[in-house]
Amino acid sequence: MDHIWSANQAADKERKRLERTKQELTDLQAKLDHGEWDNGHVNDVIDSLRKSANDDRLSERDRAVLNDDVNRLKEFQNQHSQSKH
Repeated sequence: MDHIWSANQAADKERKRLERTKQELTDLQAKLDHGEWDNGHVNDVIDSLRKSANDDRLSERDRAVLNDDVNRLKEFQNQHSQSKH
């Protein structure tokens, strides 16, 4: 998230979403560090990242980075779900 260089070109609404997503990721990491799993929170982060990745005011590279983050987070979520069964 810190490397989304084209965020300055995004609308205020999008910059706020990026900041909120960064905070959600920080919160998620803190929960994981304490052994807590909150699937709803994971879904919220995925949705926020996906919305940002679809903002065409961000550079193509930055959107690709965000999409990659979405894919990695979904893989992590799937692995967690499979380990529970």
